Amino acid sequence: YSATMGVIGNSAFLAAAKTEAERNRVDQEIRSRNDMDIIIGQTEAIIRGGDTGSVEEGNFLSVQDKLQILEQGLVNAAQDIDDPEFYQTKYKEFQEAIKQAKINIVMDVAQRNPGQALLRDRRGKGFDDPEAQQVYANMTNDEKRELQKSIEAAYRDELSLESAEETRKERQRKEDSARISAEVTTLMLDGDRAGANKKLEELREVDPAAYESKAKVIATDPGINDREMIASLRRLA
Repeated sequence: YSATMGVIGNSAFLAAAKTEAERNRVDQEIRSRNDMDIIIGQTEAIIRGGDTGSVEEGNFLSVQDKLQILEQGLVNAAQDIDDPEFYQTKYKEFQEAIKQAKINIVMDVAQRNPGQALLRDRRGKGFDDPEAQQVYANMTNDEKRELQKSIEAAYRDELSLESAEETRKERQRKEDSARISAEVTTLMLDGDRAGANKKLEELREVDPAAYESKAKVIATDPGINDREMIASLRRLA
């Protein structure tokens, strides 16, 4: 009986130990995967921070040094969970984060004037902003090609907005011209030539062509009760 109970107790202990070990493994995997995401998330801040320390004081760290430290952190986290495939996935994410961070930093400057930025990029002149220029100078050819695509997209958006604004202004100009023309006609029909002339000056600022046409009709002064005159005014309104 004692031997039987001993085997049962030992089995229960081993089962509990295995359960605890599995729980610990899962917890460690969760922590490691989370650590990898945190490391990747720090990429842009590291690049924006630039080089730090000084060579003279022996504490100089370049951006590249810091990125290598982050990369080693990915390796360590992957080793904790013994998952090479997952590491390769995260490593690709890390490299993509580096590229995107560089593009974001330069685009902060390029978006101020996409047309000029595109011209400078195509001519290989770089940027006046020191931070953007430092990042740009350390970009690979692949990263520069991706940057150019981003600048081109920003430039297209700018042109589209400008076109929409011009369309809006033209529509407003036509509406204002029609409104003022109608007011001139009403004033003339009411016999208020002074008021009509004042409105004509407003029309000159808004629509010179409509002003010329309206002014010619008014200048003939054939008589306010003339039916043809009234019809002409109404047509021009």
